[in-house]
Amino acid sequence: MKRLLILEDGSTFLGEGFGSQINSTGEVVLTTAMTGYQKVVTSPTYANQIIVFTTPVLGTYGTNIDDLESLQPVCKGVVCHTYTDSMNVSSPQSFSDYLKNQDIPGIYGIDTRKLVRILSKHNGITKGSIIDAENDLEHAFDQLHATVL
Repeated sequence: MKRLLILEDGSTFLGEGFGSQINSTGEVVLTTAMTGYQKVVTSPTYANQIIVFTTPVLGTYGTNIDDLESLQPVCKGVVCHTYTDSMNVSSPQSFSDYLKNQDIPGIYGIDTRKLVRILSKHNGITKGSIIDAENDLEHAFDQLHATVL
């Protein structure tokens, strides 16, 4: 399913959805963590934030209960360049299925380098939303601007 990441400065990024298909709004922030994506999304540090991973690929080793930082993830979304749906014996659930079960949307296939450059102009954070590509963009921007975080 096609998804959009929209930023309050008017920037839009078209990509593919994974995880939950809900619409979500939060502060868009980046992480340079090269491993441990499950720890990152369950870290209280990222509460109410849409996390942009600068690592090239997410999903390569699935998820398991031993890799949780806290019991429930509190982030609002996940953004990455490339996503792969992998599982193994010690990780019986894909990262996408984990996010779906936690009502957290994800988007991949976007130019994360360009996104990082935009974020750097805003001191590393800005307000944004992950939405269905079919949504009325003008209405989505109105909702984004009206949201108080």
